[in-house]
Amino acid sequence: KAVEDDVGFDALNMEIKDHLRGWFAETAQALAEEEAVKRGCNAWSLYKLAVFLNKCGRNADALQLLGRCVQLWRKKYGEGPCSVLAYNRIAMIFDSIGNYVKAQQMHEKVLQIRL
Repeated sequence: KAVEDDVGFDALNMEIKDHLRGWFAETAQALAEEEAVKRGCNAWSLYKLAVFLNKCGRNADALQLLGRCVQLWRKKYGEGPCSVLAYNRIAMIFDSIGNYVKAQQMHEKVLQIRL
């Protein structure tokens, strides 16, 4: 009854979900980094983690991982479908945080690669 009268169950539930989501994101990032060191970097795993971090609102971490993905994919395949995927996600993140100039630059880069 005290919780319901004080903050409410919905607010408490949202707070708990946000806390767990943050913990999970931090744990997943630490494990991915550890695996990358042990086994050599796997760009697809980093990309999937970057997408997850982006969905959790951790855009700076996501951008950092996407930059690593681009480096790995460009080194292995050159500019191609994999790096286009990362550039497009980077553009989406920049757009979502209001950095429209960088978002447009990334979208233009994608279009140049696809031509």
